Amino acid sequence: MPYLKPQISIITPFYDTDSYFRDCLDSLVKQTYDNIEIILIDDGSSDKSLEIALEYARKDPRIFIISKPNGGQSSARNLGLEFIKGTNLREALKSKDNVNLTPKEREFLDLVKTKASNHIYVDKSVLETAISKLPEDSFVHFVDSDDFITLECIKDCVDVLDKEVDIVWHGMGSQVEGYGLGEFIVDYYMQSLRRSSKKIVSTYQILNDMYFGDLPWVCHGIFRADKLNVLDLRFKYIECEDHLFGLLLFLSCSVGISEEDFKAHKNLKIINKQSYIYRIRANSTCDYFKSKDIGQVPKHLKPISTYFKDFSKLRKYYHAYCFSIVLNELLNNKDRFEPKTFKRIVQVYLPVSLGLKRPSIDPLNAKALDAKVLEYISTQGFSYRFISTKPKTAKTFYALRDGIYFSFKIARRAIVLTLIALGVKETIKRLLKKEANKDLPLEH
Repeated sequence: MPYLKPQISIITPFYDTDSYFRDCLDSLVKQTYDNIEIILIDDGSSDKSLEIALEYARKDPRIFIISKPNGGQSSARNLGLEFIKGTNLREALKSKDNVNLTPKEREFLDLVKTKASNHIYVDKSVLETAISKLPEDSFVHFVDSDDFITLECIKDCVDVLDKEVDIVWHGMGSQVEGYGLGEFIVDYYMQSLRRSSKKIVSTYQILNDMYFGDLPWVCHGIFRADKLNVLDLRFKYIECEDHLFGLLLFLSCSVGISEEDFKAHKNLKIINKQSYIYRIRANSTCDYFKSKDIGQVPKHLKPISTYFKDFSKLRKYYHAYCFSIVLNELLNNKDRFEPKTFKRIVQVYLPVSLGLKRPSIDPLNAKALDAKVLEYISTQGFSYRFISTKPKTAKTFYALRDGIYFSFKIARRAIVLTLIALGVKETIKRLLKKEANKDLPLEH
């Protein structure tokens, strides 16, 4: 039976995106589904973004603004989750009653200053852990401030909801700056799901089959808020945090589902529409990672930038380091996965985690993270392939189950040299035998 107008919380962090922000906000306030709240998190912006947010908030009572010192998108998203309608912190702000708060929530509320009925300031730059439990029968959709959603996006999601559904997954299109809407870049993940011969009905099925190899999932639809309570799930302040969040969100929705009965747990709906428009622009978070200019190093990478002469090497190192964190977080929850599902997921992420780091330069001590991963794979009996960024070496490497690395080129060369050596040895033997035969007396 479908829901009767469930609450949808749209969480949008913003930081210095004033030239794109109005497009985003227009797409949110004009949604054809009206039981929404729009939580805007000002992550220490220095342009006119906050002014724009306040302008929209004066016209639309559904908007709630949170200002904070700059701490990154992950921290901003986490803060938004703590203040969706129905959380203890949000209710305490409304009623000015702290009686029902936990000690942790009371301590956190001391950091909050009310600027207006729909605008607060939180004196916390980075927030990586859960403060409050999230409410039941409430759903969340993340939207980045330089992107936008179609006007029917939320309604389309709600239309397929029922009591069993935990996640509604819609498509994502990409708009390249300067080219207008026109043709969108193909949504690779949705295309992969459509090509599947199976009818996908559960989050367990996605994790178990991993059709497209990885699972970065954040802005791809709505999800049931209280499912984050299973693992106290929040975003880690790392690059590619969407991979870890997506995997653990789908895991949280898959707890209790097994291979035998996943068809009875129809907790995933897929909408084949490009409802989220991802804007590819200059100076975006992803764009700076393509830059070769060492001067483009973001603030959180400056402490390790002195270890690298080449910014591209720094990017690859940090990218791999973040995936080492992803793998370690997955290992911490290994017992919650089906063993074969977990093994398949690890094999997907191993090439990035262990393959893009230079062992001689390790300012973040990624080797310590890798030790736990290597310990796990040593029990699984599989080898894996990865790409090395260490200069002047072969690019393709392999690692055996005991964690010993070897290059295919070097291994092939060693085999050739061994065969040559064996061939030389046999040649010498034949020559020696021939010489020995010369010295034998002739028979008459």
